[in-house]
Amino acid sequence: MDRDETVITGLSREIQEELGGRIIDPKLIPVEKFTSPDERFVYHTFFISVEEEFIPVLNDEHIGYAWLPLAAAPKPLHPGIVRTLTSQVVVNKIRYCEANS
Repeated sequence: MDRDETVITGLSREIQEELGGRIIDPKLIPVEKFTSPDERFVYHTFFISVEEEFIPVLNDEHIGYAWLPLAAAPKPLHPGIVRTLTSQVVVNKIRYCEANS
């Protein structure tokens, strides 16, 4: 997040910058908030349910994308993402959202 951004404003900006667009009326579920031990770094993770798949316009931070079921995540993944996707609390939140979309 930039200095004067809210979490949601920062999320919207990141979607625009990294996926080249915006998601209309997203269903957002906050799944995790990580704070470093020295409290200098805070990382928010959201699950965003979209009505249909789309082709993102990726920036230079990415080399590709895929639409996959939760259980089919590619390997290797960043350790933080592995921790998030294997957390039963997070998995339950995502499954709940999928079932109620």
